[in-house]
Amino acid sequence: MHRPIPWLEASHRRSATPPSYSPCFSTTTGYTAKSQWSNNLIGKMPQGIMNLTKLQILDLSSNQLEDEVPATISSLQSLQYLNLCNNKLSGMIPNLNTRKLLAISLAKNYFTGGFPMALCPQASLEILDLSNNQLHGELPRCLWDLQGLLFMDFSNNTFSGIVKTSTDSDLSLRSVQLANNNLMGEFPLVFKRCRRLTILDLGENKFSGMIPSWIGSSHPAIPC
Repeated sequence: MHRPIPWLEASHRRSATPPSYSPCFSTTTGYTAKSQWSNNLIGKMPQGIMNLTKLQILDLSSNQLEDEVPATISSLQSLQYLNLCNNKLSGMIPNLNTRKLLAISLAKNYFTGGFPMALCPQASLEILDLSNNQLHGELPRCLWDLQGLLFMDFSNNTFSGIVKTSTDSDLSLRSVQLANNNLMGEFPLVFKRCRRLTILDLGENKFSGMIPSWIGSSHPAIPC
């Protein structure tokens, strides 16, 4: 009888022990991995991985994977950490509605389309990195309903429109990076409720108007 594999790494790294987080993620965690795989993968994502239904961590970062991510990735219902950054993956971001996801990095690929709405119900999500892709369209209001989200990086895409929100609750966000998009309008009021922010990067957008006075008093952790 095969034991469930809780963790699968096939990233291009030389480390003999698995890191708490891949370099593509922007923070660390105390999660302990139990096994390690090392490869330099090319071509499409291996379909066989989608049969590992007990998988908790999937790290295929810094390979040469290409084409679309299989829609069957939604079958990985135990998945908590997904790292596909720094590949050549393309197409639409598939449905990642596994409900247990804590961290997702799809950065440095060629993904297209709008913001993946299936991420909105991910109440447990803490880290979301979609930076350096070709994503476009408006950021949905439901994004700001992710009360547990700590780190958000959507920089270097072509997201556009006004940053809108549907919540009046304080948010847990500590790092927001939206630089180099086509976002517009006045300084987003949603950041007034992000009282734990230490990093806020809105550069290279089309925002207008004055920087609000509350940015200093409400966010003392942001360095000047």
